Amino acid sequence: MPFTKSDIGAQSAWKGYSSQTLYIASRIMGETANDEYYPEHLEDLLIKRDGQVVEAVQVKNLSDPLTISDLANPAATAFYGYLKEELLNMFIQDINVLPKEEVEKRRLEALKKKRKYNLFPHRLKNGLIRLVDVYTCTIIHKGDTKLYSIIFDATDRERYKEELFQEKEYLNSLIRYANAPIIILTIDLKIAEFNQAFEKLTGRSRENVIGQGFEILIPSDKKEAAMDYIKNLRITGYIDGVEFPVLHLSGAERTILWNSATIKNSNGESVAIFAQGIDITERKRAENELRYISNHDYLTGVYNRRFFEDELKRLDISRNLPITIVMGDLNGLKLINDSCISESKL
Repeated sequence: MPFTKSDIGAQSAWKGYSSQTLYIASRIMGETANDEYYPEHLEDLLIKRDGQVVEAVQVKNLSDPLTISDLANPAATAFYGYLKEELLNMFIQDINVLPKEEVEKRRLEALKKKRKYNLFPHRLKNGLIRLVDVYTCTIIHKGDTKLYSIIFDATDRERYKEELFQEKEYLNSLIRYANAPIIILTIDLKIAEFNQAFEKLTGRSRENVIGQGFEILIPSDKKEAAMDYIKNLRITGYIDGVEFPVLHLSGAERTILWNSATIKNSNGESVAIFAQGIDITERKRAENELRYISNHDYLTGVYNRRFFEDELKRLDISRNLPITIVMGDLNGLKLINDSCISESKL
């Protein structure tokens, strides 16, 4: 239901603490420059999660800005671990571990309505430091202007954020500086990441390829096959050990052995493609040379007996029958071989 300034005081006395908290938070976060608050009474508010206090409502007096007001409620005492009498004799600086000058600066910004949110490190009575979200607005209470704050324990969230940041940095470094070429494509096949090994492989800089279509890396006569590869990858989610060429900036082709997988979001939807490769160009060249040598005569370059026998096995199947073999002889071949081989050894 909508609310007006005339009934704000009555709302602050709600017994439905969860609804009250939502209202207070929404008013603080949505405060405009013309808002003023005149609560008639502040109800105690305490919210726990797994037995631990995670939220407290607190009022701080601006007329004596660095002391804790007598309106500090049981939720605040439970969270910080102090008795109310102890809190009344403490300064804000006793719980806020930021430098005094920084706390004063932010307090004045809140008073001038230039700042409604702060992330503060607060010290509990047991010495533990907890990070807290503090949403603040000004109110008029018994003729005094005060800061009205709702406080959320954000320690776990901030720890998770730091852990997530470190994990992201680790993965970024792992990708960026890996010896193997790594590329990440968006779901619409734009280049999203391109590591140093890929820069060396293609002769292209990361800055010049990010955001471009992956087809700039594929030889023109292989683009259709590349799209078939991507299509199969989207269906299976993972493809291992596929040989596919990559185009160097100079126009030369490099043969890469790819391991690829799709990256999915929490809903199981594919959002990106991750591919890691091994440059096997030199290995393929060596394999081709060995294959040629094993099937050809070293001196003449003609097919040898091994090739003949392999071909005969390949062709000797029922659908090729009958087979005709034509054999010829060259007079003096032994003499030529003996003389040429002898000369080649000199």
